[in-house]
Amino acid sequence: GEGANIGMLAALRNSIDRNIPIRFVFADTEDAKLLGTVLPGLRAGESQADSLIDLRVIQGADHNFIMPGCAERLTTSILKWLVDPSVPWAQGFTQESD
Repeated sequence: GEGANIGMLAALRNSIDRNIPIRFVFADTEDAKLLGTVLPGLRAGESQADSLIDLRVIQGADHNFIMPGCAERLTTSILKWLVDPSVPWAQGFTQESD
């Protein structure tokens, strides 16, 4: 629609083309449902796109992640993904590494 961030969509498409993993983290709001309508277009015709795009919805979180515990759950989700051995930049690192 008219509120779409075309620059962000282009950046996402570029990331997929370059095989860069992407994680979307949303609160349990309508935004997460809306992204579901965009993802098929980003994935279209590219089998590697399914493995690159990771969508997480933090149940019960408010859209700004400011309710007690929401920011911590968001941070934990991101940090776990960053050290996941399946993402390229985590190769050779563990949670105990500096």
